[in-house]
Amino acid sequence: MTDINKLLAKALRASDLDTFHKLKAKLQTQGSFSGESFHNVVAAGFDLSGFDLSNTEWDGCLLEHMNFDNSDLEGAYFNGTTLLDGSFVETSLETAAMDACVFKRVVFQKTNLNDTEFAGSDLEFCSFKELSLDDVDWSLLTFSQGNVLQVMGNSGTFREVTFREVKVENFVTSGLTLKRCVGSGSTIPDGFMALSGNRQRIT
Repeated sequence: MTDINKLLAKALRASDLDTFHKLKAKLQTQGSFSGESFHNVVAAGFDLSGFDLSNTEWDGCLLEHMNFDNSDLEGAYFNGTTLLDGSFVETSLETAAMDACVFKRVVFQKTNLNDTEFAGSDLEFCSFKELSLDDVDWSLLTFSQGNVLQVMGNSGTFREVTFREVKVENFVTSGLTLKRCVGSGSTIPDGFMALSGNRQRIT
């Protein structure tokens, strides 16, 4: 990385938003944290739109109001991270992995999610819009509230994925292998079993 990108990464790790914005204004090219690791970072309000974040690692972080629009997160790894009120619009998450994470009020729209591996995570009040899913491997995920709109499941596997009161419109699951997937509410994806019995709504 160039010196300014190193300083930007340092400002993010320190949650120093003012310094980050001042440094970002000096960038002559696309910002890049490619290959960087962020551990136990607590940060809010950072605009990482358009950044090269490929092969980054986000471990045990708490991220709030983060903008990842149009960024490159190819090969990124999110582990034990909580993301609140984030945005991934026209972002590349190809080959990214998410493990034991919580995403709340996060928007994924026109996002490249091909070859992603998501496991053991909760997605609450999130929006998935205008997406194509190719070669995905998603398991032990719980989607609560939120919506899934105009999503084409072309190939891959959903294993023990649960939809709780999720608004579903034009979610084509015919290309996906579904294993023990369940749903509740007025709209349940094709191929999901109806969730029955007592359950606790996430608020």
